[in-house]
Amino acid sequence: MQKRGILVRVILLIYILSMVAPVLAVSFVDNAVICADKPAGYEDFTPHYQFKGYSSEPHFPPGSTVYIYVEATGKTKENTKTGQYEPSILFEMEGERLPTGGTFSASTSSDKRINDAVTSSKKAYGVISYKIDKDAIEGRYRIKIIAKDKNDGNNIIARGPYMQFQVQKNATLYAPYNFKYKDLNITPNPAKLGQTVTVFANVTNIGGKADLKGKDVSLFYGSKKLTDNLHLSDDGTKKIEFKLSENELNEIGIYNIIIGDLNGTLVVEELKEAPSPPKTKTPDGGRRTVTPGFEVIYAVFGIVVVVYLMNKRKG
Repeated sequence: MQKRGILVRVILLIYILSMVAPVLAVSFVDNAVICADKPAGYEDFTPHYQFKGYSSEPHFPPGSTVYIYVEATGKTKENTKTGQYEPSILFEMEGERLPTGGTFSASTSSDKRINDAVTSSKKAYGVISYKIDKDAIEGRYRIKIIAKDKNDGNNIIARGPYMQFQVQKNATLYAPYNFKYKDLNITPNPAKLGQTVTVFANVTNIGGKADLKGKDVSLFYGSKKLTDNLHLSDDGTKKIEFKLSENELNEIGIYNIIIGDLNGTLVVEELKEAPSPPKTKTPDGGRRTVTPGFEVIYAVFGIVVVVYLMNKRKG
């Protein structure tokens, strides 16, 4: 009887392992990202707000759409019309609303291959979209991805890790900008009154992509300012440039230059006029300008004439 019980346990263990082993053997998907905007595919997309780990869960307001960008590698079949070897992968999302325990799902099929090479397997990407209800309950939502190969009998070929996002009524869909400034440059400095001055600085966005409308960056000079709109993606850097012409710098003095948290000083000096050439009287009583150097020429010419006349007289 005891041997029979042991045998039953062994058979049961083998059965459980036979069910679990295929699941454990399935690899992770090649890539999976939660986005607030619809990605274009592969390395070309730059989502406004991407899931970078459990310490940076994205937040979505009710009524918005969550996009899940996912990649997996599957078998290919030749397309007789195009001659291309194409993968065909079904990406499925299984979700759970942790506040209520309710479930939701979404899926997409994709044959968008990474290249046109003739190979037995290729990577494909898909974008799963999930519309959050307008009256959705606030809290944490958890999802996981399953990739099935349609060219291989819909076998599961990859699974994604659990990813989470928050639903909050007052959530900002896109992470806000956070500009960092450096390398303030003022050229020329000092400048002459009426001269155009160029002021520039390098700006880096260490925050998110906000709402794509850009953020105003202002240059303060004295009590006045100039403003330009700047849009930068995550970790993007750009040089912003301002031109201060005679209209802006119409007085001599010292100007305090401010861009962001950068400060500098611009000195505007008076433009000195070049000295006027000397003037001589004309026979009619007027005055004419004499080009410098011609007085010497006149004097030498006069001496030569006098010497010539004296020598001629002696002769």
